Amino acid sequence: MDKLVLEPALRSRLSASDRPVAFVDDAGVPFGRYVPEELFRSAAYAWARASITDEELDRRAAQPGGEALAQILGRLEKP
Repeated sequence: MDKLVLEPALRSRLSASDRPVAFVDDAGVPFGRYVPEELFRSAAYAWARASITDEELDRRAAQPGGEALAQILGRLEKP
């Protein structure tokens, strides 16, 4: 994801809102949206919870195999 550093005045205005903000150009044409971090996280977690059932999580957890975190990190450290 690209990053854009906000000028203090715009950052202050966005920080004052707890709801999404639509960005539009001079003609009022939609350009993009800003979603406060807390609202974004809440929506992302709700989407994730709705995307997979508890039964599916249990089924995956019961499958044999996998690796310990230390094994994965060790493999990633190798050139």
